[in-house]
Amino acid sequence: MAKPDRPLLILEAPRDGAFRAPRNIGGGPRNPKKGRQIERLDPKFETLQQLLTSRRAALQADPGGVAPEQVLVFETNGPARELHEVVARTPGLEWLADDELRDLAPDEDFFVAGKPDKEVSAQLYLVMSNHEALEQLLSVWRTWKSGQRVPTAFRAWQDVFRQLRDIRPWSVQDRLRETRVLDAWRERVALGVETVSVEIELWFRDAQGRQGAVDRLRRYVERARGQWVSTCLIEPIAYHAVLAKLPIAAVEKILDHEEVELLQCEDIRLFRPVGQAGAPIVEEELEAPAEESGVPGEPLDSPVVALLDGLPLENHAHLRGRLIVDDPDGWSETYPASSRGHGTAMASLILHGDLGAGEPASARSVYVRPILRPDSFTGKHEFAPDDVSWVDLIHRAVRRVVEGDGDEPAAAPSVRVFNLSIGDPFQPFLHALSPLAKLLDWLSWRHKVLFVVSAGNHQHGLTLTAGDAVTEDAVLKVLTDKHRNRRLLSPAESVNAVTVGATPEDAAGEWRPLAPTDTLLVTTDGIPNVVSAFGRGYRRAVKPDVLGPGGRVVLTAASTPGQHDVAVRPRLPPGQKVAAPGRPGDLTAFRFSFGTSNAAALTSRLASSVHDTLLELRDEANFEELRKVPIALWIKTLLVHGASWTKEAFEAAARAVRNERNARSLSDELVAILGYGKASPARVVGCSPERATMLTAGSLGADETKVHALPIPASLHTHSVWRRLTITLSWFTPIRPNHRKYRAASLFFEPPSAANVNPLLLLRANADWRAVRRGTVQHEVLEADRGAINLGAAAILEIPVTCLAEAGPLDESIAYAMAVTLEVAPGVNTRVYDEIRERIRPRVPVRPAAR
Repeated sequence: MAKPDRPLLILEAPRDGAFRAPRNIGGGPRNPKKGRQIERLDPKFETLQQLLTSRRAALQADPGGVAPEQVLVFETNGPARELHEVVARTPGLEWLADDELRDLAPDEDFFVAGKPDKEVSAQLYLVMSNHEALEQLLSVWRTWKSGQRVPTAFRAWQDVFRQLRDIRPWSVQDRLRETRVLDAWRERVALGVETVSVEIELWFRDAQGRQGAVDRLRRYVERARGQWVSTCLIEPIAYHAVLAKLPIAAVEKILDHEEVELLQCEDIRLFRPVGQAGAPIVEEELEAPAEESGVPGEPLDSPVVALLDGLPLENHAHLRGRLIVDDPDGWSETYPASSRGHGTAMASLILHGDLGAGEPASARSVYVRPILRPDSFTGKHEFAPDDVSWVDLIHRAVRRVVEGDGDEPAAAPSVRVFNLSIGDPFQPFLHALSPLAKLLDWLSWRHKVLFVVSAGNHQHGLTLTAGDAVTEDAVLKVLTDKHRNRRLLSPAESVNAVTVGATPEDAAGEWRPLAPTDTLLVTTDGIPNVVSAFGRGYRRAVKPDVLGPGGRVVLTAASTPGQHDVAVRPRLPPGQKVAAPGRPGDLTAFRFSFGTSNAAALTSRLASSVHDTLLELRDEANFEELRKVPIALWIKTLLVHGASWTKEAFEAAARAVRNERNARSLSDELVAILGYGKASPARVVGCSPERATMLTAGSLGADETKVHALPIPASLHTHSVWRRLTITLSWFTPIRPNHRKYRAASLFFEPPSAANVNPLLLLRANADWRAVRRGTVQHEVLEADRGAINLGAAAILEIPVTCLAEAGPLDESIAYAMAVTLEVAPGVNTRVYDEIRERIRPRVPVRPAAR
């Protein structure tokens, strides 16, 4: 990447705020409605009675047995804030977790008043109950329902009962739904395998409860003639799971809907498939002319980026001497060179970018730890291993890099960014965070490192409505209408990570179709390409955070009318040119590829450049301010700071989703498609005479505010000119893994608006003001193209940053980084950069001469 002409600017330390910022601030109403009240007519509470009846029957059938504990689900039509406290005070009940469901179909009992077809939301509260407590709860419920006086000790339950939508046990369906484990098992059965690996996640409980659960589960696995492989316990993310292998006969019984004892185990939370995340192996032999080896002429700097992926081809001409491959498990011995496609491609992109663009190679090496292996079923994929817990493997891999392994020191202490260009197609994000996403969030907070994660690819075909013209608008309409089938893939929902979607950009030049049925249907600058996953993150946070170049995708008309399939032709453009395994002995081969994996790798390449740009600011004024927060946080801030919606992308996406009902919420809906927009490398690390980027940072505890003062160039006085202010705030949040809100720390800033000082007369653009406050990055773009600016001699903008505890008490101090860019239209007779630089330069104190 070319070195920027002018450095970034560093602001002085912020001052403490003299006020407590309100919770509702910004571009919306001061007292916005929390949502329409859902009418409750006659909720069905029979499930609790049915549960107790079944329990009594079980005890009668086995009088000598001990009634196992039961997980109860309290489903409400809104937050039941009293429930946690009520459960804590009730003997025999143990709080487990709470969760949020969105986009539920309305029914006759619950619907939005005046909008009976509108999707509704619910809260799930999960509680462990013993038999005695269950009996008592039912008795209290009956008393309340009959209108009688509830015993004093249970008076608090009355408020909970009023909000109930349902009470039911955690069932077999809950253990299997949304993980697509049955689909994965069907694939394995079709392949004729003898055993199937499965991850069995247990309810996370105290040490005594965990040991009892493990003992019971082990007996169930043994009675199913299964094999116990390993146990994984990571307390900070409330994760307790077992990896087991089940005989195909037991799996076939489950698929045939037969009752299997293992499924009934009350200690089990979820079944998940194992070994699904990965990438296909390209089987075609590649032809490539010999190229310059690109071997570095001098030693490279230590790595900033760690690649967790498949094993790359270390001696490829474009990778030789540039990788630090760490293979502590010895996988390379059984990893054929011809199977090393995905890791080779990602390493190539991080080091060189798109080879077709001719960019200079990175001056830093890349650390590589393999977490994929060639699958043993078909030999056509690089997959997460099925005999190792993937969550545990990635946990150990990261810890090895930053802390060390056992007595060994940290393997790559200079690493600040981890690239994960992998998504699990069997774990699309619906409403619950995956264990791997929770792990990344916790590791980010604990070790102050950044994870760059691909949003995921969906390469299934598209069906256009019969009679529609085959156009980009038609394809975008299909993609957005079917967004539930194109959700983020785990762990892209991670709240502390930067999640990257793909735009249709590459350096392959002009494209010519191979057949009349071939077409490029999505090429608009800044729009996601046709395979890129999109949607919202946890609690409707902005995800993907940014879009990066991911290559153009060719669609080809299939034999079914209206059906179009993704054409994958590795030898030929379009796409991004990457290093690849070739014929035996060929170390110069390349291929063309596309997808969010590529976009994430190129974003990690940009992250390394941002890191080095920050180090070059050592001689700048106020450099010590940068040291107050981790450099990974600066990288995160600046990766997003350069993003914005292009005009073309906005218009194309708006045409796809706009309807008569969403005129007022359009910008919020577009966030699900565009995220914060296409990242611009030039805007991330450089300034110009008309554009100045200022950096500032701080740390806050709960309910604290700090105010940042930004100088406004006096030369803008009386000008009526286009101007833009971009503000990006980011932080790493601690997590509360079993709390519905999950994010422990909520930070936000108050941008200039009509409600406060706004001398530049700016208005919000791009992402909706509410959406930008749901994650760990608040990125706002404000613009004005008219109105004369009226400034004082030393005008400033004040931006307050506030921290709130969101998921229970917050004892930690939260570090944050903020970047602010002020720019005006080129050609205006102003000196934006130079004036701001002069305003923030520390003054040299003048001391009286000694007498």
